[in-house]
Amino acid sequence: MCECVECVKDSNGWRMRSNVAPLFLTGRNYGPTIRVQRIAESKGCNQVLWLLGNEEQITEAGTMNCFVHWINEHGEPEIATPPLLGTILDGVVRKSALELARSWGTHEVRERSITMADVKKAVEEKRVGCIFGIAAVSDMRVQWHSLFFR
Repeated sequence: MCECVECVKDSNGWRMRSNVAPLFLTGRNYGPTIRVQRIAESKGCNQVLWLLGNEEQITEAGTMNCFVHWINEHGEPEIATPPLLGTILDGVVRKSALELARSWGTHEVRERSITMADVKKAVEEKRVGCIFGIAAVSDMRVQWHSLFFR
C-alpha cells in the first residue's frame, strides 16, 4: 500500500557531511538532524527532504534513499536515484533496490543528480509516476506546496 510521506525541505542544515564517516551509520551522521526533524514535525510533516547546494539536489528523505520513477527529459521510462557523493550511505537497501530495478529490464535505472527544479518541471509535465523511499509515495508536500502525481 502506498502511503503519503509529507516532507519539509531543508537545504540550510545537513543530513551528513562527506567528511563525517559517510560509509558508516554513526551518531555523528544523524545527531545534527534531530533539530530539523522536530521543525518538520511542528509543521505537520513526518520527514525532512534533504537538499544539497544552491541547486537543491535531492539526497534523502529522513534516512530513506530517494528514488524517482518517471519519464525522463528524453522520453524514456526511468528510475533515478541521487548519486553517491559522499553524503549518502552506500547501503544494502540502496544496492538491492538498484539491482532489482535493473533486473526488470523495463526502465533505465540511473544514479544521477535530481533537483527540486527537475521534479517540479516533471510534475507540471505529468511525467512523474512516484517518488519513493522505503515505501512508495503517491503524494508529497514540500513546505507549503503539494505535488500530486495522479
